[in-house]
Amino acid sequence: EGAGSLYQEGQLGHFDNNTPNFGFYDSDSIDPFTPGQLQLLRAMNLLDDQTSFKRISTYNDGSAYRLSAISGASLWTSPDDSTAFTALHSPSGKSMVDGFISGSTFYDLASDGTLYKGLVSSPGSATTWPLGGAPTRLLFGKGRLWACGGPDIWQPDTTSAGGTAQDPIFTSLSDGWQYTCVAEGPGA
Repeated sequence: EGAGSLYQEGQLGHFDNNTPNFGFYDSDSIDPFTPGQLQLLRAMNLLDDQTSFKRISTYNDGSAYRLSAISGASLWTSPDDSTAFTALHSPSGKSMVDGFISGSTFYDLASDGTLYKGLVSSPGSATTWPLGGAPTRLLFGKGRLWACGGPDIWQPDTTSAGGTAQDPIFTSLSDGWQYTCVAEGPGA
């Protein structure tokens, strides 16, 4: 991935505590991944000095683009590119491993495999579903919500009643296999 790429995520595709995590969208002819390349970047603002943020992403709530991020026990949000992040959803006693906001809805995932879905306007009323296992990634692909981690892939059904346990739809037969992403491809 380099100049002209539209998306880059994670060094070697790994998302764990031992690897730098980053997201990247739209290089605009700048290659941030080739050591030694020097180019001017657009002006940037320091929003927060939080060093444990991961999966920082943008979302459109219908009126403007906003920022969201996962860190520690919370899904965080910032209303614009000059305001510090504030915690949006912090389930008691949980450690959050992934999450994002889509429109007015948030999705986040706790380390114990609990999936949360709620409205940004009322995060305390989130619905939960236990996913059997320990997913570490939550994402959209092919117009659906997916979760993956270890040898398992889930396609959570958020139309089912809250509390309904959901098992993986696929488990790799290879010992030690680690799914980190779901990708779309032609004819898939």
